[in-house]
Amino acid sequence: MIKNERQFGVTQNQARNFEAAIAEAKGKKVPQDTDPLLWKAYIEGMESQLTTMQREIAEYKQLKSGTVNQIEVGSLEEFPLGIIKARIVRGFTHKELADRIGVKPQQVQRWEDSDYETIGFNKLIKIGNALGISVHESISFRHEAKNTADKLNELGIDLKFLRKRLAPGAGKDLHDVLKAASGYLKRIWNLTVLGDGTIDTRTFDCTAANIARYKLPKDANPVRIRAYTQYAYYVAERVASSMSSDSQPIPRDWKEAREALSEDGRLSLQSALHTVWAMGIPVVPLSDTIRFHGCCWRFNGRNVIILKQSVRAESRWLFDLLHELYHAGENESHGFDPTAIDGTASERRDSEDERAANEFAGNILLCGSADDLYKEALSKAKGQLPQLKKAVRQVAKSHQVDVGVLANYVAYALKSEQDADWWGAAVNLQPESADAYSTTLSAFNAHFDGSSLPEEDLKLVMLATTEPSGLC
Repeated sequence: MIKNERQFGVTQNQARNFEAAIAEAKGKKVPQDTDPLLWKAYIEGMESQLTTMQREIAEYKQLKSGTVNQIEVGSLEEFPLGIIKARIVRGFTHKELADRIGVKPQQVQRWEDSDYETIGFNKLIKIGNALGISVHESISFRHEAKNTADKLNELGIDLKFLRKRLAPGAGKDLHDVLKAASGYLKRIWNLTVLGDGTIDTRTFDCTAANIARYKLPKDANPVRIRAYTQYAYYVAERVASSMSSDSQPIPRDWKEAREALSEDGRLSLQSALHTVWAMGIPVVPLSDTIRFHGCCWRFNGRNVIILKQSVRAESRWLFDLLHELYHAGENESHGFDPTAIDGTASERRDSEDERAANEFAGNILLCGSADDLYKEALSKAKGQLPQLKKAVRQVAKSHQVDVGVLANYVAYALKSEQDADWWGAAVNLQPESADAYSTTLSAFNAHFDGSSLPEEDLKLVMLATTEPSGLC
């Protein structure tokens, strides 16, 4: 959903771009080297994106109109989105709400970016009171369904995700959803749906978290992350199996990498995506709200990169892409072997490999000066985080570098060195840009050929990389 005026403006621009792209695609013949079914799926994917954008634009306009008196939520899982919608209806900015509950505006923005996933229930009640809302909801008891739903939740799989990614169109009845998703539940997590609608969880498989090179927030829910990782792993493996050649060697020197990833001397998300795909490395964009930002796996000599980031600024996605590219190159020699350390564990998240990946990305984007610029910004701020935002702007301007890129590197470095969370400020420093998810999805649709995949697997991949209409 659209949560603020900036996102509203970006979504409007993207909708116009999609309208033009769809009209152009429909107005020309299917390219000779493209399967007609894939070309049709490409157009339908853009139409689905456009429909979602139009729905979100209309919803935001309605919320802002002042005519909404009631917001309906279908479950406790949807309650945080109801809180965000209530803020918009009230006309409160992040600062106005923050002042009412005694926190900084950046904190409210971080909470909303994660759909309030990391907030305590008491704080959520406090926000509701600050917005002047009341909740009237009955609690119903669906014993068998509840037990099955509880089992899935305990494993990190929620029903909203099943309806969105594995069983769209199955309706809201749990038995119908489980029936429609049973094949995917078996293939992805080795879960068996029994005849009475219950689930046999004894063979639950979630080992992909042990063979991933992760990029994820420190406060992410490890149970949900593990389950989602298994899903992303299956999607990545299916995409890898559709490729016809091995991945090419990846430059390890930042200068060589920057030159390889640039077009006409300019490095952008689009140019980097084009080059990475040309290296035989698929880049798969995901858009679910779960706090999982990126990952890389290696399948039979082929790297696959997963990108998923709620902040859709190009500088953020480009940084994440280069971060994962480092891991892909690193494993040319080491491989992705099962380890004793879970991918969600702090030992891996804060490892030397993660720091090296951040430095690699930072040096490519900041021409080898990432650490020097970081230290200069800290010096200008005299080590005071409240002054750092202004300092980053000054350093970026004086060295003529992208302020969003520098802000991202500073946030990573602060988290690594001081365990300080500066991401709210970094998000606010991201410059206006095209929607990075859409750019990455366009590259995926242009390069991915799923004609060799079984129909069910192709459907899964297409559902994974789109935002279905009516679901957010």
